[in-house]
Amino acid sequence: KHKYYGSPRIRKELVNEYGKCISQKKVARLMRENGLNVKKKRKYMKTTDSKHDMPVCENILNREFNAAEKGQKWVSDITYLRSGDGWVYLTTVMDLYDRKIIGWALSDNMETLSTTLPALQMAFKNRCAQQGMIFHSDRGVQYCAQDLGAILKAL
Repeated sequence: KHKYYGSPRIRKELVNEYGKCISQKKVARLMRENGLNVKKKRKYMKTTDSKHDMPVCENILNREFNAAEKGQKWVSDITYLRSGDGWVYLTTVMDLYDRKIIGWALSDNMETLSTTLPALQMAFKNRCAQQGMIFHSDRGVQYCAQDLGAILKAL
C-alpha cells in the first residue's frame, strides 16, 4: 500500500508487527546512520508559464519593493490551493505602499479572464492608481495577455 517509510511508520511496524520497544528518535538515528532516507513526494503545481511567444514587459520595478505613496507600485501573483473539489487558483494584487491586498480572484482554472483580470479590476475599484503606476508580476502567460495590457492602459 505505502511505498515510502519514514521513521514514524517504521517504528509503528516494529512495535505493532514485531513487538519491539523502540523510540522514533532511535529509528530515525539508525536510518540516518545506515543511509536510509525517505523519498518525499512533492505536491507541486506549475502556475507560471514563462515560455510563451507573447511580448514581455521589461522589469522596471528593479527589486525596489517599497513605495512612498498609495497607488505607485502594485504587484501580483497567482498561487494554487488544494480544496475538496480539486485545485483552485488564487490571484492577488498588492499595493507595495502598505502591503495591503487590494484585489483578488479565486478560480478553478488558470485563464486570464478568470484570474488576473478580475483581481486587477477589483484592485482598481478598491484603490486609485497614480499616473505612471508600476504593475509588476512574474512574466507568466496570464500577465502577458493582450486583454490585461489593454485593461491596464484603459484604467
